Amino acid sequence: VWFRDLPVKVLHNVSTDKIEKCNKIEDTSDVIQQCLVEPHKSMFEWLLDLAVDVCEHKDANRMDAKNMAILLCPNLFDTNEMPSSQALSFSQSLLRFTEMAIKWRIEYRKTHPFRPADDVPFMKAGTVVPVRGRAELGAMVDAEEEEDEENVD
Repeated sequence: VWFRDLPVKVLHNVSTDKIEKCNKIEDTSDVIQQCLVEPHKSMFEWLLDLAVDVCEHKDANRMDAKNMAILLCPNLFDTNEMPSSQALSFSQSLLRFTEMAIKWRIEYRKTHPFRPADDVPFMKAGTVVPVRGRAELGAMVDAEEEEDEENVD
C-alpha cells in the first residue's frame, strides 16, 4: 500500500523503452544500477530484499519470484496516463522486469549476505544505546573498535 500510494512511483525515472528491452537479468541489473536515482534506488532495492526474504519460503507460501512480481509490479510504475492497449502491453514488460529484478537480487544476496541489525558496531547483544549526535556515535564506534583490538591481542 505504501508503494502504491507514493506520489511518484519508484520506477518513474526509468523509461518505458528500457523496461521493455530488458530480456536478461544482466539488462535488468544495469537498468537498476544506472537509471534509478536516490531515494528511489534504495527503496527499490529494499523492496527487492524483502521479496527475496519472502521467496526464501516459497515451499510454504508459494511466493516465488514470478508471484512476487505479480504482486509488486502494479505499484512500481504509473500507467494511468497511457492508452489502455499500451498500458496492458507495458504491464507485461514491467512484470518481466520485476521478476528479473527479484532474481537478480537473489543472486546478488548470495555474494553479498544481508547484515542483521545486531551486527552494527555500537550495538551490544540486543541493547540499544541512545546517541545524542554524530560526535557521540563516532566516539562509541572508536571505543568499540579499540575494545575489539584489545581482545584480539
